[in-house]
Amino acid sequence: MREVSIPAAGVHLRGELTIPEHATVLVLVIDSGGRWRDANRGCAQRLHTLGIATLSFDLLTPEEQETERQSKSLRFAIDKLTRRVIAVTDWIETLESVGRCELGYFAASTAAAAALAAAAHHPDRVKALASLAGRPDLAIEFLPKVRAATLLVIPERDQPLVHLNERAFPYLRCAKRLEIIAGVGGRYDGDAWLGRAADLCAAWLNEHAVPIPAFR
Repeated sequence: MREVSIPAAGVHLRGELTIPEHATVLVLVIDSGGRWRDANRGCAQRLHTLGIATLSFDLLTPEEQETERQSKSLRFAIDKLTRRVIAVTDWIETLESVGRCELGYFAASTAAAAALAAAAHHPDRVKALASLAGRPDLAIEFLPKVRAATLLVIPERDQPLVHLNERAFPYLRCAKRLEIIAGVGGRYDGDAWLGRAADLCAAWLNEHAVPIPAFR
């Protein structure tokens, strides 16, 4: 693992790049701050055990994170966040160590909307995407253009979130799955369901982002 500074649409974002030996897949673990950070770390750790490289990074600068804690507004600046995900994806191409890896995205909450919009911008580059308690409705105009195999994981008892995901789901025209985890209502129901959610997301990314073996 090494810390990196990523130029992205006029700012520099902090990240951690972890590359297991012989990795052929890289997943961008996209964090917009807040209460989902532990879930992001859990998914990244599971991906490492599968031999998948990760770039975990904050979509917001430290100064913006402080503003977000007070205003709760930047998380909904989807256009700005999307531009940053696209910039990070483009930056990956410049890295000799992982530039040719197959790409996947993992994101939670409103960061998932930015990930979906960015995946629509890179339809041939991003192979798989996993959204945890995400807001795909905030990127609904981009969903028909997404080609990445997409998993939406949501807690059953958060009915407004379930409704928003069910409303957005038909707009996806790619390989897709909607997974509702029974008996839980959100981040504060404890860590057990987050572990299960992270397992589902990691398995999906491992299945759908792996390179297709060359014909022999």
